[in-house]
Amino acid sequence: MLPDTNRLIYLHGLESDSNSGKARQFREWFPGMLTPDFKGSFDERMSQLHPILADKNDWTLIGSSFGGLMAAIFTCEHPAQARKLVLLAPA
Repeated sequence: MLPDTNRLIYLHGLESDSNSGKARQFREWFPGMLTPDFKGSFDERMSQLHPILADKNDWTLIGSSFGGLMAAIFTCEHPAQARKLVLLAPA
């Protein structure tokens, strides 16, 4: 059974974006998966992330490098909203 792709999100690394190879591959495998762009400092990026995840629970967060740090911190701060956490070479 495929996961609910409306609750999958990929968080890219510091110098990456939603057009990275990983983001494109995830969208190919999981159409509907969110791959937003984040800019700025850690606090600015977390402020951008919160409204994206605010309306739903049971998220699967996949974070790469700096995005892994973001995903881990979000999951620790909001455990009820995270179903799974996948870290790819987290910062």
